[in-house]
Amino acid sequence: MNIVGFLDLLISGTFYLLFFLVPLVFSSSTSELFEYNKMMLTYGATVVIVAAWIAKMIATKKFVYRRTFLEIPLLLYLGSHILSTIYSIDPHISIWGYYSRFHEGLLATISYILLYFAAVSNLSAVHVKRILYFSFASAIIVSVWGAMEHFGNSPSCMIITHKTGVDCWIQDVKNRVFATLGQPNWMAAFLDVIIFALLGFARKYQNKFVLILAPLFLFALYCTKSRSGFLGLGVGLFALVLAVIKIDNRLKVLICAVALAVGSAAGSYYYQHLPAPGPGITDSEAIRKPVWEGAIKVWQRYPVLGSGVETFAYSFYKDRPVSKNLDSEWDFLYNKAHNEYLNLLATTGTVGILTYAGFIGTFILWFVKKIVIPDSKFLLPASLFAGWTTILITNFLGFSVVIVGLFFFLIPAFSFLLDTDDKIEPQPAKEIDAMGFCFIGLVIFVAFIMELSLINMRNADKDYNDGKLRNATNQTEQFVVANASLTKAVTANPDEPTYRDELAYNQSVLASALFAQIKNATATAITALTPAEKMNLKSPQLNASVNELVSQAIKNSDEALTVSPHSFPFWKNRTKMFYQLAAIDEKYYSQALQSLTRASEVAPTDAKVFYNLGLLLDRTGDKAQAKRNMQKALEMKHDYQEVKDWLKKESDVQP
Repeated sequence: MNIVGFLDLLISGTFYLLFFLVPLVFSSSTSELFEYNKMMLTYGATVVIVAAWIAKMIATKKFVYRRTFLEIPLLLYLGSHILSTIYSIDPHISIWGYYSRFHEGLLATISYILLYFAAVSNLSAVHVKRILYFSFASAIIVSVWGAMEHFGNSPSCMIITHKTGVDCWIQDVKNRVFATLGQPNWMAAFLDVIIFALLGFARKYQNKFVLILAPLFLFALYCTKSRSGFLGLGVGLFALVLAVIKIDNRLKVLICAVALAVGSAAGSYYYQHLPAPGPGITDSEAIRKPVWEGAIKVWQRYPVLGSGVETFAYSFYKDRPVSKNLDSEWDFLYNKAHNEYLNLLATTGTVGILTYAGFIGTFILWFVKKIVIPDSKFLLPASLFAGWTTILITNFLGFSVVIVGLFFFLIPAFSFLLDTDDKIEPQPAKEIDAMGFCFIGLVIFVAFIMELSLINMRNADKDYNDGKLRNATNQTEQFVVANASLTKAVTANPDEPTYRDELAYNQSVLASALFAQIKNATATAITALTPAEKMNLKSPQLNASVNELVSQAIKNSDEALTVSPHSFPFWKNRTKMFYQLAAIDEKYYSQALQSLTRASEVAPTDAKVFYNLGLLLDRTGDKAQAKRNMQKALEMKHDYQEVKDWLKKESDVQP
């Protein structure tokens, strides 16, 4: 095998592994179990594929690139994201994506588009079919995994806790499974695409392949109880029937379609007859409505380019409807609009949503032209297109995740390759001179550095996750261990403000704990001293340690907010930090108050902020202002029991 043959094998093999592994990979050691690891894997695969592609061009001394009908729409879409990032309220978030998932940040979008062009330029129809086989293999594992969860034994729990059952999950995974995808609706979106891709092989295997796997995939979809998944399946079925109505042997396809319809109807019926939400639990539609309203208001505030790619978690709070305070998820952090189109509208503006619609519309128009004159090889592209339309539906009721993003951008590439169905002629390797070897070596070196950077980022995230979990225990000894982990994370990835924000709070707790230790030790020691000795008693080394921790905490918080000044969570954590430091010096109460006031400006309709402002003002002795903030919180959330209790207590103590 020559070098070009090896590079071709590396490109196709990485695509196979990408579509097999992305649905399956997860880790309990990272800050987000599922999407973070899937995105890191996608980045790693993109680096390998693009590096091999560039090396192939150097080896063949030829520009290996194939133009397609989606070239201009994709570049326009990318351009809209670049502009939105430049004018973003938080460029760091826009480049990387919201922390932990990273999906749909500028770098993620670049990765998907590079994978599209790498696929159409280096793969053939044969490779597409093999990629689908690997996807089916992955879907079999996901479906069996989900079925096991449904019957009360989650393989995830066996891996994470080494125990059988489903107790490792807070979610009711028996009622709504999610296997290795992280959420029932995401698993349903994945299975929708897979089911229709499977139908594309119906004729070749006389339906045997379909008859074996389709019931498994349908049962797994049923176990997700995903309304968007069932609706997407129905729309995809309609699209498939319209697409294949003219081709030969359609009866077999329609029989499979009827089976899908029966399965989706049964699942939908079961889902509709689930018990109503329990006491205090708001229906999902009522939860989504104010989020969607807020997304539209964000777009109205930033109509051209949006607030910035993936900045919804920050921009939403400025325009969050007051009515959001009245549902059961009123104090949740929303980093997505729970509607892909509204999310794009809010974060990338009119320009972004139009280029997105241009991509979708161009692919649909291209495919409609193919329906007019279908041929014998049309079934698989038609099935892939039907699966792709399910994404348009599931994204409307939710948002895209990594595996869905891969299918969304690459199914059009696969359709193009299946339509052309030409075998890529082997590219003979030219005689590579010294300069060529140097360039190939440089490509390998850069790719190696990028892969090491991804590994370093993931290790930093693991340290951050360890520190964050230890901080959450509120145990002093755990804060000490957490400090080492968080410091390690910041050292490895100093540009990530999330790490500095968590470390700042950790350092404030340690500073106040060390100060209390000094105070207690001093109180014990001075009982045996004369008044003059008491005046001279000092602990310079320990006091220096306290001062250093205080200084570092404030510095890290400052740096986090310098990068992300619109981060509502960072302002809340800064308030907590100064509140801790007030145990050392009461002057920090005023800075805590300033931070919480800034949080109220970032999130002016969040009732909890004004409740906490009231508590802090009460603590500093400003009863009148405290009462005004409590009353404002109650106006926003009339069922706020803690506020009612505080107001009642204050009225009881009034003379």
